[in-house]
Order: sequence, then C-alpha cells, then structure tokens
Amino acid sequence: MNKLCKIEGCNEKHFAEWRKQYYQTPSGKASNKAHSHNRRALTNDLTKETVQLVYEDNIKKYGTLTCILCNKPIAFGEDSLDHLTPLTRQGTNNYVNLGVAHIICNSKKGTKTLEEWFNKNKKEAKLCQ
Repeated sequence: MNKLCKIEGCNEKHFAEWRKQYYQTPSGKASNKAHSHNRRALTNDLTKETVQLVYEDNIKKYGTLTCILCNKPIAFGEDSLDHLTPLTRQGTNNYVNLGVAHIICNSKKGTKTLEEWFNKNKKEAKLCQ
C-alpha cells in the first residue's frame, strides 16, 4: 500500500498512474477526482459511530449543538466535523481529535491547531479593544 494513499490495493504504480491521469488539470490545479480520492484516503478509518458519538457528546455537554470554536449554537445544516489537530498536521480521526463547529468557523480555522486558533483569536480580540 502506498504511504500517500490508504485505499486498499493502491501501490506505487497505481498511485503514479492515477496521479498522472487525474490529479492535475491542464491548468496545473488538482481536479475534483483528486480531492475526492484524497478525502477517501484520509477519512478511511473514520466511522459513523465515532461521528455520532462526537455529536451526541457535544449536545450532552452544551445542551444544544454548539461550535467548539466560537461557543455559539449551531443552526441545522450549518455544522461540520472539525479535526482539532488537522489531518494535514498529523492529526487523526480518533474521537479525542474531533469536534463540531460551524462550517464558517471551521473554514476560517483552516489548518491551524485548536491552540493556534484560540491564540490568534485572543490577539485579534485585544487589537479590537
């Protein structure tokens, strides 16, 4: 199995052929097929039971679905699963590394760790005062 691809049966030859065929468009950008392939590879060990437990525990803790980044309630359809330490920074799909956040908050957090996110927001809050 290729280190870059966690899909079963993927080897170096398969990955090289796949990358050549699908990864880059003529403009040099990654294609949608590349994004979906990478997403499948990264979330291969994420189970729906783990996701359900994260959501249930969030509701138990706060009384309603609440964003771990801004601590505000999340309206239906505005939620996303957040990796506290992003997968791109050696995070995992383990329960302890997952939380629920607004789609917008999660997008703004990007590849920052939870600690980096809170440190940045504290500095910005001080500048605004």
